[in-house]
Amino acid sequence: MKKSILAIGDTQRDYACHLMDYLSRKELFPFEVQIFTKKERLKEFTDNTPVPILLIAQNFYETGMEKWTSGAFILLQEEETAPEGLTCIPKYQPAEKIIHFLMEYALPDLGGIPVWTDGSKTQFLGIYTPVGRCLQTSFSFVLGQLLARKYRTLYLNFECFSGLSQMLGKDFLSDFSDLFHYLSGTKEQFLYRLETMTEQVNGLCVLPPFYSGRDMSLIEREEWMELFEKLRGSSYDFIILDLSAHVQGLFDILRQCSRIYTITREDGFALAKMEQYENALEQMEYQDVLKRTRKCSLPIFKRLPPGLYQMTVGELAEYTEALVREDF
Repeated sequence: MKKSILAIGDTQRDYACHLMDYLSRKELFPFEVQIFTKKERLKEFTDNTPVPILLIAQNFYETGMEKWTSGAFILLQEEETAPEGLTCIPKYQPAEKIIHFLMEYALPDLGGIPVWTDGSKTQFLGIYTPVGRCLQTSFSFVLGQLLARKYRTLYLNFECFSGLSQMLGKDFLSDFSDLFHYLSGTKEQFLYRLETMTEQVNGLCVLPPFYSGRDMSLIEREEWMELFEKLRGSSYDFIILDLSAHVQGLFDILRQCSRIYTITREDGFALAKMEQYENALEQMEYQDVLKRTRKCSLPIFKRLPPGLYQMTVGELAEYTEALVREDF
């Protein structure tokens, strides 16, 4: 299905090509990107083709060019001053910030843009255990990266303080809590927002987790259900839910999952916690969650990977890969 056009005008072809490459790698980015280094070619193109967004470098701009589109005109500002009356953003900034601005600025008027999937094959995989310090997040991340080799996979973290920002060595522009601001919009708009917010780790799409556990604890069960309903319309084959007891409606979230992985241990407290957890599921009539649960008793690993980008090698990866072969 044909996408709308976003045209980039810039005399610096290398910059335009790099920006086009970044934008085009966003799978659900709702535009086909075209670049122009000559004004007359751009004018000819806009005369014959509707262009909802013109993204023009200041070195390329000439007075009146904003009239070449009936949609959004955005100037990539290179100098201290810019022509008055134009929407401007700094040219030399991370491409991630530019795409965030584009989606924020342009998307409210694009409700009719189609999504190129019905999400019918999306599966939620839940990872939850009442047992603490048992490598749940490490296991979840390994599982996600292994699945991402063959399937489009998204990782969602539900911990109060995940530490992922520190582990990845970067500050996120947005996080999981921001996604809830877009729930009231159309499914198409919501999914485009999601696409622009994710990070890539060895092919695994990662939505930056809640910065504050308090923000997550305020999300009510009904909001989670609405979120998952919209996620079913995504292009992801698998969505990994790395869950914690701090999320409201935990059992109902587990009920959304086609498979739940529960890590166990053999010490007395671990066994007691598991028994209490399973009894609670039984008493509250969530037996279906138990039926879809696979218990994983992880062996003692001699050495764990030093960082998130090395998770697909080593003993934990070998153990998890065996599970993936059996289940998928």
